[in-house]
Amino acid sequence: MTEQRIGIIGAGHLGLAVAETLVAGGLDKKRLHISHGTSAKTKAHIETAGLGECISLDNACLCRNSDIVFIAVRPDAVSLLEGLPFYGKTVISTVAGISIARMEALCGASVKRVMLSGPDSIRNRTALGAFFPDDSVSKAFLTSLNVTAYPLCNEMSFHIFTAAVCLPSAYLQIELSDSSGTADLTGAYISALPFWDELIAWSRRATPRTFSKDEKLAYISAMATKGGVTEAIVRAIAAGHPLAEAFEHGVNRSKEIAAANGA
Repeated sequence: MTEQRIGIIGAGHLGLAVAETLVAGGLDKKRLHISHGTSAKTKAHIETAGLGECISLDNACLCRNSDIVFIAVRPDAVSLLEGLPFYGKTVISTVAGISIARMEALCGASVKRVMLSGPDSIRNRTALGAFFPDDSVSKAFLTSLNVTAYPLCNEMSFHIFTAAVCLPSAYLQIELSDSSGTADLTGAYISALPFWDELIAWSRRATPRTFSKDEKLAYISAMATKGGVTEAIVRAIAAGHPLAEAFEHGVNRSKEIAAANGA
């Protein structure tokens, strides 16, 4: 993967974590291109990470200069992808709730879909990932990030996986709410995800154990995109729903995002 030119469209929490990890793994900064929209704050974060030289002039320039394009924008920002020169590129999308068919219609190119656990887990090399379809390129990309990667049988399984990687935030919200909603989810979705119990075990290990109240709130804030799946889960817990019900809120929110974007 270090011989490839890699472009990242969307340098929020996740995109920046991926960029940092690729460079830490040996990717030459000259082979890395990053775009970040119009946010001065995001640009400052990229520069603070030592990746200012990787900022691309625009998304079209990024695509032309990349072999692999990793898309990490918000679901409500996917329209900016339309008309970009993706043809001939390997396109990997991590946009929550947006189907491959919808992404291919926007990009005019073949798209592979992945989902990753939070940026903190990527940086500390404990991340989990899922990908569909089962192909060597997606697996190699995730492996280059030291991600434990699982192939999915179908796209619908992404809704469950997406909610599952939000569980560390859910557990912290349970603690903040002083809630008894700590129902065990072991085995709950094993028919859809054969590795479900491994996922639950990971979510427990990944949950910070020594955080103060302020640190818990900051962690949840960093993980929860406005209108996203994590937000749906933690709000449900804060409203008094037990974990199993809150998890379903997250799965349903993922489906709603997909429906709203024509998936």
